[in-house]
Amino acid sequence: MEQLVTIEKLVHGGLGLARTDEGVVFVSDVAPGEIVRIVPEKAIGGQACARPVAIVGPAACRRAPPCEYFGTCGGCDWLHLSYGAQLSIKRDIFIESLRRIGKIDLTVDCEMFDSPEFEYRRRCQFKIDGRSARAGFYKRKSQEVISISRCTLLMPELNALFKALPRFIGLLPLDTSQIRAIVGCDGRVASSPRLQNLTGHGASIRVGPHSFMVSGDSFFQGNRYLSEKLGAWSLDVLEGESCADLYGGAGFFSVFLGKRFSRGILVDEVLKQVKLARLNFENNGISHFSAQAQPVEEFLSKSAPFPSIDCLIIDPPRAGISQKVRDAIAKLLPRTIFSVSCNPATHARDLGFLVTTCGYTFIKAALFDLYPNTHHIETAVVLRR
Repeated sequence: MEQLVTIEKLVHGGLGLARTDEGVVFVSDVAPGEIVRIVPEKAIGGQACARPVAIVGPAACRRAPPCEYFGTCGGCDWLHLSYGAQLSIKRDIFIESLRRIGKIDLTVDCEMFDSPEFEYRRRCQFKIDGRSARAGFYKRKSQEVISISRCTLLMPELNALFKALPRFIGLLPLDTSQIRAIVGCDGRVASSPRLQNLTGHGASIRVGPHSFMVSGDSFFQGNRYLSEKLGAWSLDVLEGESCADLYGGAGFFSVFLGKRFSRGILVDEVLKQVKLARLNFENNGISHFSAQAQPVEEFLSKSAPFPSIDCLIIDPPRAGISQKVRDAIAKLLPRTIFSVSCNPATHARDLGFLVTTCGYTFIKAALFDLYPNTHHIETAVVLRR
């Protein structure tokens, strides 16, 4: 049954929130303040959801999505919003998450770093359906692969790879579900699995004064325009004798910040990434940092590698840091914490613990819009005791 609702705001996850006599409902493809006619969809996590069938009162920030696949492809979900509106909404979501989930207020200004809207992504996961010989992305709310010839967010080199993929699908193992790829600074593309005569196993990326070797499946900053700003953002407030970089991947933050410390250690559970970190340390003159392959929880459960840690770098997966890691930090109590996250909900939870339980205060905070035209939010804060 159709209902007429007013969209109060957009929330974490990218959906619009509306209130009805039956309670809150979350609506896709809307903008704050819009009057929308909706029909129910399948609930998510017990929460009522709906889709719009008519925009009765469109918001001033609504625009025609500049992509023919919008609404079908499961990638971009905010292409219908002006870029200025996207930035403002993301900032509000971050601050509200801190208050609602973390039970804390942001006591410093939130710096905003915007990005060109298109052709910014240097890293991608192409979805593969070998049985139907399709290469593309997942359809919205499913794992059905839809064929796509071009994505407006990808660097030209990745779109060129997109066009070439169909002729390689038959050469891949039938159970291949995705191809991960990343563009190097010379335009060469590394991928996992490698595509013969088309991609390599590794690539070199230049970010500011630093160079990084990466593999096709490396976890590495995906926005080519903001990587340097993110890496250098905390340089003015971080320094000391010792540093520990948790979930450090191929060494991005350790390389940028390494010369601010006398010694350091990177920890990541993926051995392949740790090997790349060691190579990147060597190539960038960070000989006083080491890299260790083990789960962060295991690393923190052992004796501290240094008598004390002046700075802890934390850049965890979307799930944030576990309770074991939070408890270990509460015992370790490093002087400064540099925390980066791609999930404002888990970031707010973790920051709430660090501020309320461990006695840290905000030194600086920023939102880096690494993923324009999507609801994804990257935030960074520096905390100090």
